[in-house]
Amino acid sequence: MSALRHNTVRSRRAGSTDQTMGAFRQLRLLIWKNWIQQIRSPWFTLLELLVPLFLVGISFGLMIGLRDTYEKDHPAKNFHRWPVLGGGYDLIMIPDTNKMTGAIVDPLLFVDASVSDCQFLKVTKNDDFSYEIGVAFAYAPNTTDAIDVMKMLQKRYSQDNLISDAIRALIPVGFPWNMTIKCSADISAGFATEQEMVDYMVQSFGSQCGNPLLAGIVFSDEISKPSNPPSRNMTYKIRLANTKRNFQFMEVYTPWDTTLDFATQYVSGPINGGTVDGGYPGYWEEGFLTVQHALNIVLREKFRGLTPTDPLSLDNLIMIGRTPFPEYTSQIIEVGSFFLPVVIVFSFMTSVIYIVRSIVMEKENRLKEYMRVMGLSQWVHWIAWFIMNYIKLVFAVIILSVLLYFVMENSNPTVAFVFFLLYAFNVTYFAFAVSTFLQSGTPATLAATVGWMLLYFWCVLFMSMDAQSPYSFTIRMINCINPDIALNYGVLLLAQYETQGNSTTTLFCRYRMMCFDAGGLNWSNVFERVTPDEPLTLGHMMVMLVVDGFIFIIITWYVEAVNPGGEGVPQKAWFFILPSYWFPGGRKSQVSLVDQAAAFEKAVKQQQARTEELLEKLDATVTIAGLSKTYGASFFKKLFDCKFLNL
Repeated sequence: MSALRHNTVRSRRAGSTDQTMGAFRQLRLLIWKNWIQQIRSPWFTLLELLVPLFLVGISFGLMIGLRDTYEKDHPAKNFHRWPVLGGGYDLIMIPDTNKMTGAIVDPLLFVDASVSDCQFLKVTKNDDFSYEIGVAFAYAPNTTDAIDVMKMLQKRYSQDNLISDAIRALIPVGFPWNMTIKCSADISAGFATEQEMVDYMVQSFGSQCGNPLLAGIVFSDEISKPSNPPSRNMTYKIRLANTKRNFQFMEVYTPWDTTLDFATQYVSGPINGGTVDGGYPGYWEEGFLTVQHALNIVLREKFRGLTPTDPLSLDNLIMIGRTPFPEYTSQIIEVGSFFLPVVIVFSFMTSVIYIVRSIVMEKENRLKEYMRVMGLSQWVHWIAWFIMNYIKLVFAVIILSVLLYFVMENSNPTVAFVFFLLYAFNVTYFAFAVSTFLQSGTPATLAATVGWMLLYFWCVLFMSMDAQSPYSFTIRMINCINPDIALNYGVLLLAQYETQGNSTTTLFCRYRMMCFDAGGLNWSNVFERVTPDEPLTLGHMMVMLVVDGFIFIIITWYVEAVNPGGEGVPQKAWFFILPSYWFPGGRKSQVSLVDQAAAFEKAVKQQQARTEELLEKLDATVTIAGLSKTYGASFFKKLFDCKFLNL
């Protein structure tokens, strides 16, 4: 008994070894077949190799050629500071006295008498030497203490003449000696709730020209309903318009995004480095900073029982300015990160078309059916296609990674190499997935092109919307099921990692006490953030490319099973939950030789019983020749074979 059991185990091992060797022989023959087919398509082969080389070579040639021109060492930059008083005088204060720009209300308008019809705030011209600036505030809740605070704020923005001797010394503008600029403040817009205030402001901002409404203020209970003694921690909100109101002609601005602590930085160096006040979104030009300073003064005076001070008092004067920016080096990869994803997508487009066309033509010519009849395993067939086509893409990836190293010397090149290998894997299996839906070569070529371009347009639309108003981490990760989006994020992160250790890292380490691993991208920091506001990392993009690859594999496997094409036998739509699919050699499916012989004899007797024996030889009156039966084709076969009239 033990000897019989030993022989059975040995025979099973021998059978398994024979199956493995047979699979390897099939794989070798299929690779040889695909190689011959590749040689017999010289034009497609050249396009697959030359298009990536040409596009990538041109792109990196330009970057390397312009590297000496663009990449420069920039010294540390200190920005000019300007005085802030927390009152009406701030409205005509000029931050940049060299360029004479950045004022909330440009004082040169009064000197040149060029007040426009659509002026920020309400500027009224009485005569050539007399003007009035009107501002208004909304607030909530309108409790007694809140009203007291607003009255104190109103006094700080109500002056008979903003042009005093002190202001003339601070502003290098030649005001006429008899010019007066009056400033008046209106605080009549008080509301019980914040929502009522917001509704009023939204309606008011529908008219921008000459609108005096500067800001809405929402007080917390510590201010509107103070305790005795008052709390030392007081909070308030300053609500402005969601878009920039104080802008020049032909300037276009996107809405404010208060969900981010720091502005999105695309290249090295200070954001809006040419502006002293910080530029967009306009914390100074829109009036946020002056209102904030004025409220801080008023709250301190009210709850500490201090005597209200004059707006020109030096006790309230502060010098405000941008944080100095450390020295940095601009790098060409920062510019290349914007167009490299597009170059890579179109470089692999030729390979996608060729892969889909080759696989579908094999089905259309019934070659796959012949090989299946001869014992070809399904998984061996797909592996052979994968090896042949992936090798071609790997060649392009190697060239891309080598050229990328010339412009990313601080990073580990193997990280980028693995990232692009994962993307190439998605390219290959995307083509496999598309090929399973089609049965004809011409529609397959069209479908491959359209499908690849749809992924690209999806990527362009999403990335443009994300640049205007960044999506949440979850939304970004979900959209990364499109490998082109993961590629775009990945290339942008590669550039940001490369610039670490220059200005960005030093700035965050110095002022935010958040230090990152400097020295470019390495395997040790692929899951570390490049900035505090950027939750995505290159590690996340690699994970999503792996997930995308599995999705394409599942689509290929499922559609191939339910829509084999040709004379193949389709599986049921729910085949993957049937035990017989996963365990085809189970005990229930095993039938002994004796039972098989008995079943065969029974079938023969049943067939003989249905056959009528002729008693004499008869001549055929009607002869039926060439009788055949045509089985109905599936909806997908008719659709993609362009048989629209038979649908």
